[in-house]
Amino acid sequence: RTERLPELGQTLAELRDATSRDEVVRVSTQAVCAIAHGAVLLAVRRDVLKGWDGQGPGVSPEAVRNLWIPVRSPGLLREVLESGEHYVGSHGDTAADQLFRAAIAGGNGTLVVEGLKVAGRMVALLCADGVAGGPRAVERVEVLAQATAQALERLVREAKRPH
Repeated sequence: RTERLPELGQTLAELRDATSRDEVVRVSTQAVCAIAHGAVLLAVRRDVLKGWDGQGPGVSPEAVRNLWIPVRSPGLLREVLESGEHYVGSHGDTAADQLFRAAIAGGNGTLVVEGLKVAGRMVALLCADGVAGGPRAVERVEVLAQATAQALERLVREAKRPH
């Protein structure tokens, strides 16, 4: 039997219609939680990954918002930032990986980390912890990450447009 994944149409429409970055992040992390135990978005701020929002059982949005991981710290997150490739597998065991894992109360099952690029620059990481549903679910996280990046890019363009 194949695991039925939730439909994406409504979520993609919400991302296209979102009017703020916070709304984009909320819609995105909620959608990821439909196929994962937890979802976290980390923003790239200069030389630090800053927790923006997190959802799911055991994920404390406050712990996520207090999360700061130096970009230079060895670990999975840095690998995704530097390579531009997504990561699918188990949690890492470096100090930065452990800090991340503790903040999201995660570590069970498959971790998927997708980079979000806006105007060619990596601006955030969308992390899905405990992804269930195999390769199709991983692909779904990838689609959500692309749609999230497109929504953020649209908001940046709209903000630059003269009013």
